[in-house]
Amino acid sequence: MVKEVFVLLAAVAAALGADPTPCCVHHQFTADLLEVGGKINPLLAVPEPITIQSRLYYDYDAKKQRVDRVVENDDGTTNNVTIYVDYTEQVARSIVGGKCVVTSLKQATMQEPCVPATSKFVGTRVLGPATNGVSINSFTADLTKVLNVTMKVSVTSDDCTPVSVSSYGVMEGAFQEITYFFTNLVYSLPHQVFHIPAICHGVHAPLVGRDLPLSPALKRYLNLQ
Repeated sequence: MVKEVFVLLAAVAAALGADPTPCCVHHQFTADLLEVGGKINPLLAVPEPITIQSRLYYDYDAKKQRVDRVVENDDGTTNNVTIYVDYTEQVARSIVGGKCVVTSLKQATMQEPCVPATSKFVGTRVLGPATNGVSINSFTADLTKVLNVTMKVSVTSDDCTPVSVSSYGVMEGAFQEITYFFTNLVYSLPHQVFHIPAICHGVHAPLVGRDLPLSPALKRYLNLQ
């Protein structure tokens, strides 16, 4: 009996002392995103800032997501972009300047609403006041063999709500660093949020609209360059 008690106490101590493990959040949510970072232009070898405000609608079960974005151009002006992504159809429909641009996803896989399973725990910090702030767990993941990037993910320690996601590495031939900050997150979706507007009806991949007068920043985002 004494031996069994020691074994039980050892198991409890191990569980209490164990590092947090990668976790998952709800499969449907809506959130505001602030994307900030920069890249090195591979042709000019000069830094270029990245600043994008977005509203994300995410449904992992339906394999769909929608992003409403305000993209800042190189001259400081902005463009509104709405992107409907359907991973079942393998198509992205982007509404830019009153036109519908359609691209093929080329066998893309929707990212799970989870901290990558291969992530390593970095540490726990408190966001806000130390006495009544929000406890945050941070993880790092080496995805250089898959996506050529390294990621750091921070989530709330109680329910895995995403707080921020940072990535850095070589993307589209350029070294980039970008951080996504999640705010105003709710675990629900508006009615018919994935309804495709009439402007995109009858428009199919492969790419349609390459001759549209898009800004360089939008072309980079839509992979038209």
